[in-house]
This record gives sequence, C-alpha cells and structure tokens, in this order.
Amino acid sequence: MAKRLSIPSTIKVGPHQINVRFVDVPDHSEPGEFVFGTWNIKKLEIQIRKGLDPSMEWETFWHEVMECINEMTDAELPHTLIQTFGLLLSDVCAGMKICNCQKLNERKAK
Repeated sequence: MAKRLSIPSTIKVGPHQINVRFVDVPDHSEPGEFVFGTWNIKKLEIQIRKGLDPSMEWETFWHEVMECINEMTDAELPHTLIQTFGLLLSDVCAGMKICNCQKLNERKAK
C-alpha cells in the first residue's frame, strides 16, 4: 500500500482560508462522471473524492490548488498547464522534508 501523504484541512491563498474536504462525490459531478476533485470559489473549498489511492489524493489536491490560484488571479491558464503544474507540484512536495513548525521565526537584526 502506498504511503498516505498528509493533506491539510485548510490552506491560505492570499488572504483567503480555503477548506479542504474529503467527500463521497465532489460537487459539480455529472451523473456517471468520475471526478477526482473540485474547487469552489463561492464556498472557498477544495473537495477531494474519498477512497482514492494516496498518490491520486495528493495529485488531486495540488491540481485543485492550481485551479484555485488560476481563478483567483484571473490567469486564464489552459487546463493542460493546470494539470501539468499540479502533477509537478505534487511530485516536488512529496519529496520534500518539512519541519514540524507552524511559522518560521523572524530573524533578529544584530
């Protein structure tokens, strides 16, 4: 079984707090359509389908983060770039070692 990567329950994008939820069926799914995740600007929420392989959860999270950033900045990135950037971000972050701190301490002037 693949190692389960920790996905945060909230993230900040600019001044906005974005909730991240696992759901049985993401909003805006058409009947019979299998959607991995969605981004909803009205709710400031990312939804990820429950039961995905951990690597797919992680990739879906980063894809939806890219969707969020794209919409909030009016970047109008084509979906192929959103897909590619989400995939690459998931890989970069999966290989990082992160400290267990909330914020970095400010460096004091000497």
